[in-house]
Amino acid sequence: MGTTFGEFTEKLARKYGDKTALVFRADELTYRDLDLLSDRIMLFYLGNGISKGTHVGLLASNSAEWVIHYLALCKIGAIAVLLNTHLTGEELANALNYADVTYLTCGDRAEKAEFKVCLDKINRESAPNLKRIFHIGHDLGHLLMMYKEPGELEAEYLRGRKASVEQEDPVNLIFTSGTIAKPKGVLTSGYQMLTAAAEAARHMRLGPETRICSVLPLYHCYGLSVDLLAGLTAGGTIYLLESFRSADVLECIEKNRCTVFNGVTTMFLAMMRHENRMNYKISSLITGTVAGSYVSPNEFMEISRNFSIPHLQMSYGQTEATAGITFSGFDESLERKSHHVGKPIEGTSLRISGADGLSGISGEIEIKGFNAMKGYYRMKDETEKTFTEDGWMKTGDLGMLDEDGNLHITGRVKELIIRCGENISPVEVENCIRNYPGIEDVKVIGVPAEVIQEKVVACIILRKGWRINEQLLINHMRKHLAQFKIPEIIEYFSEFPIGRTGKVNTGELKKMVIGTLKV
Repeated sequence: MGTTFGEFTEKLARKYGDKTALVFRADELTYRDLDLLSDRIMLFYLGNGISKGTHVGLLASNSAEWVIHYLALCKIGAIAVLLNTHLTGEELANALNYADVTYLTCGDRAEKAEFKVCLDKINRESAPNLKRIFHIGHDLGHLLMMYKEPGELEAEYLRGRKASVEQEDPVNLIFTSGTIAKPKGVLTSGYQMLTAAAEAARHMRLGPETRICSVLPLYHCYGLSVDLLAGLTAGGTIYLLESFRSADVLECIEKNRCTVFNGVTTMFLAMMRHENRMNYKISSLITGTVAGSYVSPNEFMEISRNFSIPHLQMSYGQTEATAGITFSGFDESLERKSHHVGKPIEGTSLRISGADGLSGISGEIEIKGFNAMKGYYRMKDETEKTFTEDGWMKTGDLGMLDEDGNLHITGRVKELIIRCGENISPVEVENCIRNYPGIEDVKVIGVPAEVIQEKVVACIILRKGWRINEQLLINHMRKHLAQFKIPEIIEYFSEFPIGRTGKVNTGELKKMVIGTLKV
């Protein structure tokens, strides 16, 4: 595959031509369509003052038009600033100003009133650098009418503009999945995005026969890389859904006999618990990844049994690493890979801080390679803190390597609980509690405490109809954990606060617990 987006779409069009690349609602686009339609949009953008290096915000939910506009911006060499569709007006203005966005392309969707409210609050005062807003819809007929096909001279002009883009030029600014109150954007090049996608396709053994059910938000690195770009790299067919609903995903997999589904843990668990889950025939699934947040061995095995996915894989990545860092083995036993997230992808290296190359020692995971970001946009101090003196990128995650070189995630540096000078990994305690009968979900957090620094609190959701004896639970933990790791407080919840990425919002959960305990 080519290493610029212009080369990428042209080569795909030549190789796969009229093969279906993307299906969204009633629309089907071939590989040739993607190349030609993105050329039309490219011509439109160039005619409206957008060029290589221009920062263009893309604020829309998953759709065929999103994909075409994204490809067009990358082919120009403009910076596609990918924006979360759930932002408030204030958050959007902050993100636009921080990312130096001068043009905004947004979804024109009357059924989502918050889009209108959000845009109404964007004006010259709140976003002074914003020159123009473009609107896109979901109707491809609208696209064909709005954007003209390039003539011979215009096609030659487009070829010249594509040729001016180099593989190391930045084409995306993607926000990390943390808080947007102080947004952190990561610039990635076309080479990074397409190489990471090719690695994902290789590890999942995707090919022209692959059919992906894609529901992860494309404004996040995970969905963009492992669903869209990996699927296109392999010449597969992507069945794109606008947003996640369990029934819609199950129906899409059954109807289209999809072979791949990638999702965060909460998506898989929600589908497993759907009342009509067993009525859907989803045996066509061959592989997929469970990623985006920590997955316990029990959860992985429960998912693999329920969905009967023979080659389900664990993966570890983050926006700062262009989504992909590790993949577990395709043919490895499900039970074995439930305990680790695999080995580093080709072209990258991984080490554990303080382990001196030894297995079984936990420390911060550090990486080096093509996938590592150059830095956070306009955040020099944050960038310097993220890299070691010898050039390795700190991930902020804790892990250890086993004797076979597989990575085991053991927690987050920022979530580490310190009690009487002892470091406690919440993940270790959570895994122990999950193995006790009646536990639906658990998060372990630390709350401020005098003298001992932090108290350990277990936040538990019980399975429906279950009650537990706390003393028996504590006795269970004492068999597996040192005394200083055992929670002093157990709080019960019907649900946890969920952030915009589908992960538990640990910060909000901690606020709720502190409010209850009046710490």
